Amino acid sequence: MSPWCCGGNETRAELELIQQDLHVQHPFISENGGGVFLPSAYFPVVPSGARRVAGYDVLEFGKPYHLLTRALHEVANKAGIAVLGFSDMSVPEVADDCQLSLAQARLAKLREYDEPFRLVEPKPPVQSRLFTAFRRVGLRCFTHGRYHYLTSVTDKTESIRTLTSLYRQTSERVLTIGLAGDSSDIGLLQAFDIPLVVQNGAVDVAQLMRKVPSARFTSMRGSQSWSEAIRGVVNAE
Repeated sequence: MSPWCCGGNETRAELELIQQDLHVQHPFISENGGGVFLPSAYFPVVPSGARRVAGYDVLEFGKPYHLLTRALHEVANKAGIAVLGFSDMSVPEVADDCQLSLAQARLAKLREYDEPFRLVEPKPPVQSRLFTAFRRVGLRCFTHGRYHYLTSVTDKTESIRTLTSLYRQTSERVLTIGLAGDSSDIGLLQAFDIPLVVQNGAVDVAQLMRKVPSARFTSMRGSQSWSEAIRGVVNAE
């Protein structure tokens, strides 16, 4: 088996399209650690707690989407803060707001474990107050681009470590490489054997190396360049 682990803000539907384009079918992690999707019979033994969904054995680390969308509006309304989530928007609205095609927006809206949203009146004090209110009910928010994301996943490295463990139960030699666009999430970088960080002016290399001694750096950007950087690491190993 060749490990292939996608992870990020993408939904299951978006990652399935990526795998289809690359002609691969391997486990992947969706929506910032919300779910680990294992193609049925990929591993010799179905992991305990896995749920069978549409040809996958799924390990879920996030609460269901409908609970998140309900919590988004209940908490925001109680705090007197107006928010607009993906669940409130049509496919054309998501496409226009995120600069996506209609097909891409349709896949991006098929969420299962987190809810992208934005404040109707974005102000730092208002954002801080809302994030605090979500923490009080056991939910977490983070920001990516123009959107905030509401999730119940408190540690997204748990999904990575779980998938790595499954591979190591079936193979003597497993090497995990994490490709990061920045160095802001130290815990996430520490979850990989080799964290590969894109080096730019915002990265304090010396400080990062003290916290993540195994980190390696590349100045390459773009999918093709990143592919070459990963290939270089694998060949060196």
